[in-house]
Amino acid sequence: MAHQHNIPVYAHIFFQQDAKDLALANIDMLAHPVRDSLIDDEFVQIMKNHHVVQQTNFQLPWQYTLKETDGPTLWEAPLFIETSSKTTVALLAQRGRTQASVVRTHEGQIGVDGRAFNEAIYKRIVANLKKEYAGGVKIAVGTDGGGPFAPHLDCA
Repeated sequence: MAHQHNIPVYAHIFFQQDAKDLALANIDMLAHPVRDSLIDDEFVQIMKNHHVVQQTNFQLPWQYTLKETDGPTLWEAPLFIETSSKTTVALLAQRGRTQASVVRTHEGQIGVDGRAFNEAIYKRIVANLKKEYAGGVKIAVGTDGGGPFAPHLDCA
């Protein structure tokens, strides 16, 4: 119905099968990369054949894996400090220094090791986006909830 009114359709996804089904239904963009598994060749071909754009959205999963050594890349970076609230800068610095991680229950995970869970997701995102890019899928920088600095992390 949206396409009949020239309205693009985007979706937030987590699972590869959901992403395949949406691509086959002619969605315009996936607002997250697949995070539950490594994507297969069929997925890449479906995305390419249906001209589905893939947003990157590296930054939030990466922020959930912060370590103290990430300070120069994030909470000590002048542009991050300039474009973020003092509360955000302090929160992420504290998270990195204490190596505290976040598990988002909307991804269906309760009572798991947050750092290991998020590191696995981040590694899958990186691998999946590389495979999509190599396969000719159009990639767009994502900004989902990461604030004005987020695109800089996606492109790093």
